[in-house]
Amino acid sequence: MEQKRKIYIVEDDPLICLDVRQALTDFGYEVVGATDTGEDAIQNIPPLKPDFVLMDISLKGKIDGIEAASHIGKQLEVPIVFLTGLTDEATLQRAKLTLPYGYLIKPFDPSELRSAIELGLYRHSKDGTAAPSETAPEEIEQQFEVGEGEVDKKLEVLLQLDLFKDVPRGDLETFAQAASLRSFDGGEFILAEEEEAKAGFIVLSGKVAITKSAVTGKELIVSLLGSGDTFGLFYLLKGFSGCCSARTQVASRVLWVPENAFTLLENRAPNLARALTESLARRLGRSYELASSLAHSRVEDRIVTAILTLLPELGRGGDKGSNNGRIFMTRKELADLTGTTPETAIRITKNLEREGILDLSRPGIIKIVDLASLQQMTQH
Repeated sequence: MEQKRKIYIVEDDPLICLDVRQALTDFGYEVVGATDTGEDAIQNIPPLKPDFVLMDISLKGKIDGIEAASHIGKQLEVPIVFLTGLTDEATLQRAKLTLPYGYLIKPFDPSELRSAIELGLYRHSKDGTAAPSETAPEEIEQQFEVGEGEVDKKLEVLLQLDLFKDVPRGDLETFAQAASLRSFDGGEFILAEEEEAKAGFIVLSGKVAITKSAVTGKELIVSLLGSGDTFGLFYLLKGFSGCCSARTQVASRVLWVPENAFTLLENRAPNLARALTESLARRLGRSYELASSLAHSRVEDRIVTAILTLLPELGRGGDKGSNNGRIFMTRKELADLTGTTPETAIRITKNLEREGILDLSRPGIIKIVDLASLQQMTQH
């Protein structure tokens, strides 16, 4: 007779814990213990040596699920899946450092619970470590990350950007020397609305939201910037400075470009201004498409159109001839962008996943499995 897989539950909601325990029992697993605090989890789990751990992020006590998972991972090689309500991007980024085998967003179906466990057990049996099948956002960002004062690496970053492809190397070297590196915490303003900008920026790592205040006082997201995005240089254009805020959503690093340094580069490379203007026109076109999508009465249409519109800016893949792509954003950000509730965004994207159009198995990534089918949904 095959031995039952042993699972430990860490969950602070007694009703959810009871439901999960019953579901696991029905699936043929053995629940070897449960607790509602991180302190107890750290003490109880290693001696029991379970095959799997379900870990809520928000727990009673002083230690949350992320910290508990980190402690347990140092003592025991065990796959962990986080159970969580909607959380902010900073928490998800922090959680990823523990190398979890997945996330389940509450509320979840028993079938989703079983799939997450079976997938985690399978991956663990293969290599004993969390093995993501996709390149993580921070790995992609490494190509734009540089060390303080390293002019050669700053130059290397600039050479990767299409905006500067026609700028002579010598002029670009001088420009790299004038540019500086700045770091910002999550939620910090890089530039505030109605503030006269004396500089622009290029995102090296993290994520930055460009927002505009509505008459109601609510902030509307105009664009989301990922690593390598040059949108921040638009602040150097007359008429754009002061019209929008630039605010980090997670800890971010930028290449800070003083106005005089960019003006000097423009004088040495006249085509640069034209390239920047053309880039602005393209981005405004996509922003218009996004704004048009928000006019749809059906929230499903808004979400689908927003995903397709954001793919060129925050995505990887999705090139012509490809039938897939990935967008590095959370579904909470998608909800904020499309003017709906996080629960609705989760429901709609989950339905698209069930239809084989999206893959939501990795937190902070919306993977488009079938781009053609997603595009067809906008043509009805």
